Amino acid sequence: MTWETARLPVRVYAGPAATRIDRDAPAAVVRTGNEVTIPAPDPSLPVYFEVVPGNAKHGPVIGDRYVGLAGAPNTRDLGGYSSVDGRRVQWGRLFRTDGLTALTADDRARLAALGLPATCRAADDPAVPGAPVDAAMLAATAESVTSAASRERDGAFLRALARGPLPQWVQCTLLDDRAGWPAALVLTTLGVPRETVVADHLESAHLGAAPPPDRQYVDTALEAIRRRYKTFDRYLDKGLGLDQRTYDRLRERFTTTNRG
Repeated sequence: MTWETARLPVRVYAGPAATRIDRDAPAAVVRTGNEVTIPAPDPSLPVYFEVVPGNAKHGPVIGDRYVGLAGAPNTRDLGGYSSVDGRRVQWGRLFRTDGLTALTADDRARLAALGLPATCRAADDPAVPGAPVDAAMLAATAESVTSAASRERDGAFLRALARGPLPQWVQCTLLDDRAGWPAALVLTTLGVPRETVVADHLESAHLGAAPPPDRQYVDTALEAIRRRYKTFDRYLDKGLGLDQRTYDRLRERFTTTNRG
């Protein structure tokens, strides 16, 4: 790992989950330079690092976004993204995947180490076929986030995230992953900028997703919300009926000011 600027010495602590960093003894202490290589103690298990500069008590937590599942390689941690107000999505709390039907025994052990179930139930999304994107599909995408039934679904989804156990799956089916709406909804609610949300959606292309992800789905959904509600905050309030207490709880649970 590398960093641009940090007061030396930099202490690096490691742990199997973002909430289980072992701070009793650093995995490395860097007294010169701006990089360090730390071998994974067990390559079969996930690892997160807290990078603590100088005399600070804590530092940002970082991790490998890809969880490393043989049977579901496109399983990713949504942590680490910056929000427009200077906060950061916490690592190890929100995850996305395109399916969990082909997990191996090692995959299940890896998910257990993260505290994630090996099955999940995602919010309903419209079926997104493998054909090229066309006007009818984009019209259905706009309808899927603005109709009364869709808004009721998404409001219930966010309220469940605010109160359910941690960590949580955000989306976990191939159709969800192609449209990208559950992850886009959550990240945008947490204040992550639009281009970062789109970039996360397009990450699936790195593993050869077929068909490859297309930003038109996310752009169309967000544009439909803008046309109808003017701002995303008004959509959360008037469209989804999300009260301030639930919104604050989502930010409290899933973002942080000083640690990734």
